[in-house]
Amino acid sequence: MTPELFRQIVAKPGDLIALTPELSDVPIWTNADIHIVMKYVSGKTFTEKIMQTTRTVDGKYIIYTINSEFYHQTMSSIMIFDKKSSTLKVYGCYSDGHGGDVMTESAVIYDYAKKTYTGTSLYGDGFKEITTGSYTSTNDYSSTLVYKNGALFMTREVSATRVSPAN
Repeated sequence: MTPELFRQIVAKPGDLIALTPELSDVPIWTNADIHIVMKYVSGKTFTEKIMQTTRTVDGKYIIYTINSEFYHQTMSSIMIFDKKSSTLKVYGCYSDGHGGDVMTESAVIYDYAKKTYTGTSLYGDGFKEITTGSYTSTNDYSSTLVYKNGALFMTREVSATRVSPAN
């Protein structure tokens, strides 16, 4: 996925087109309170509480959006089913802070019976992420190990709580 295509998809409004069968079991919450804790090996810790919104587009995209104070930008990710690899993929496109784009691509595997998932991602200048998570109908928790050039760089813990649209 290119940055241009990513931005085109994210710019589309949500719709009510039924999701493809491969995406239909993915848990989707229109609104969620997100709590992120990032612990760097340098000893720094950063915590962020934000609201995430989710919408579906064209029956083949799930779009997650947050406004990050830490990164000083609105950040979106797009989940798709990649027919070529028969894998759920999540793409992100973020500003590098210098006028450029960083594209991320994660392969995600859900175990819907156990309500767990794993994801792996390679991106940027030597980064690799390994995520494990679990969810219920109202909560999601994930833990991510972030490596840079093979060395542990940071851990990230994310907890999400479903919020009704009226809140």
